[in-house]
Amino acid sequence: AKRERAAQNLTDQQKIDYRQVVIPTINEGTKASSALNELKGIETTISKAPSGIASGAFANSVGALFGTDENTALRELAMAQKSLLAQIPRLPGSQSNFDAKNLEASIGNLTDIKLTKTQRIELINKVKEGFEKLANRATTAQDYWEKNKKIMPQLMDANKSEKTVERTGT
Repeated sequence: AKRERAAQNLTDQQKIDYRQVVIPTINEGTKASSALNELKGIETTISKAPSGIASGAFANSVGALFGTDENTALRELAMAQKSLLAQIPRLPGSQSNFDAKNLEASIGNLTDIKLTKTQRIELINKVKEGFEKLANRATTAQDYWEKNKKIMPQLMDANKSEKTVERTGT
């Protein structure tokens, strides 16, 4: 009932902004939070993964024939990699796009057989930071809306430029 009363007090433009910008931003933030939960289990997988180029090459070739724990860990990392890539939030704004691209590159390196366990842990920490940044940005946008009933300026600028591109066809 509270939400309905609050919605009645919004202008038509505010309702449109909420549907087109705020709700998608919240949904993208939820994807980031889900990815953060998934990352907790990956550290266990990394502890079983090969460490270094010799171990990695062995696990990827001979280990595949015999189904070694190291090879299984590499396959689990590959599945986690695909899942994490699908959960990268697509938030409006150039900084968000930059962060998403960095996150994509880091996740793409997870299955590199040349990495040591220490390097993979550092990579996972970097991935966590990326998802946390994007989740926090989505939360900040939601909080800004709740307080001001306006779109956060960074989102508004990105939204306007995207609409301009669509209209001009460039």
